[in-house]
Amino acid sequence: MKTFLFRFCLVLLLAGAFPPPGFAQANAKKIINYFIEVALGSEFNNSHQRIKKWRKDIHYYVIGKPHPEYEAELRRVIDELHVLTGLTFTEAKRKRDANLLIVFGSADTYVKIEPQAKKYTDKNWGLFFTRWNGLGEIYYATMYVDVFRAKGNQVKHLIREELTQLLGLMRDSYRYKKSIFYQGWTTYTDYAPIDKILIRLLYHPDMPMNADEATARKAAAHILEEMDLEENLFE
Repeated sequence: MKTFLFRFCLVLLLAGAFPPPGFAQANAKKIINYFIEVALGSEFNNSHQRIKKWRKDIHYYVIGKPHPEYEAELRRVIDELHVLTGLTFTEAKRKRDANLLIVFGSADTYVKIEPQAKKYTDKNWGLFFTRWNGLGEIYYATMYVDVFRAKGNQVKHLIREELTQLLGLMRDSYRYKKSIFYQGWTTYTDYAPIDKILIRLLYHPDMPMNADEATARKAAAHILEEMDLEENLFE
């Protein structure tokens, strides 16, 4: 009887240690659908349905005088993105040497730098705009966080959201509430597991720049075969 019970418990333990058949395939399908949803198009214009990302190093210049707490958060997000994308982020000494402008200030300040933002700032405490070429390479961007209307974790969340999206994952979604790409208002200050997967997918060398949806889906499926997918990706 003891032997039987031991074997029975061992079977239950092993069953819990390994995902059920089809788990990886089901997860991969959800990931790819989410990736396509946020990676194709841009935040306010869904016409350019192709993969866009940076290829060159990012030289950022900070406009405004953010609180040291927000400066530290910016560095934390940059460090995480460096690991996830392989991109190098360097703070520029002069504005003219930067290909990314980061504004901590008011909507009016940002509109002077990015006039096309004017019609969006009333309802948005954080924004970004990017420029890319015909090859799908992002070569310049601006972003802002309104440190007068947003405070504390709201600012930290917006730093992470805008900086991540301007790297090429530009669309919002209502699919996963804990995701940094969630359309509704949240104040999460860390990436959800699914966010890290999407960032790694976009900047994987096998994800072609300027890929259309069919090509991006095929590349993502191939890349995901090499990844260990967590069971709690979609919480």
